[in-house]
Amino acid sequence: MPFINTGLLRKHLRVSSTSEDELIQDFYYPAAVQWIADYTGREIEQVQKVYITTLADGGETTLPAYPVQTIDSVKHSQGVMLLEDGTPMLLEDGSPMRLEAVEEGLVPSFSVDDNGVATVTVSGHDPSELLTIEFTAGYADDELPARLKQAILFLVGHFFHNRSEVDSSKMADVPEGAKRLCDPFRVRTFAGS
Repeated sequence: MPFINTGLLRKHLRVSSTSEDELIQDFYYPAAVQWIADYTGREIEQVQKVYITTLADGGETTLPAYPVQTIDSVKHSQGVMLLEDGTPMLLEDGSPMRLEAVEEGLVPSFSVDDNGVATVTVSGHDPSELLTIEFTAGYADDELPARLKQAILFLVGHFFHNRSEVDSSKMADVPEGAKRLCDPFRVRTFAGS
């Protein structure tokens, strides 16, 4: 279910007929949501993720998608079949091919900070073995912050009124207002030694 229904999008765009609904709901709205996800580094719509890692840093890892809603499972294996480039070999359903799953003795715990960033800690796990964490990230329908909803409205309006990248007189860039509304939600990471 979309965060903003087509009727409200039409009102925002000052469109009274339904003739533009397909463009609005099937193209401009998803493009706006994806732009916000890319700009902020967050999952906006809920998706299930699988993260495969080792826990070399003291038995904990930070999940690579935000905001985390649930940790669905934490499993380790005595071996995941890897391709030559180091990526897991996948079965037809997209899951990693395991040699033998082992779950007893695994004690996971996790914490989620105010920004939805989850840190998973696992005791009883050999750090040299791969760990598979399945989790759900993204906002529930009723919890998308108002600023991000407003950014969606700005962007849908922008895409609706600027149907091509360039017209004869100007380049159509993403509105600064949408960027400013999204800035507090950007995920920033700092690397260093």
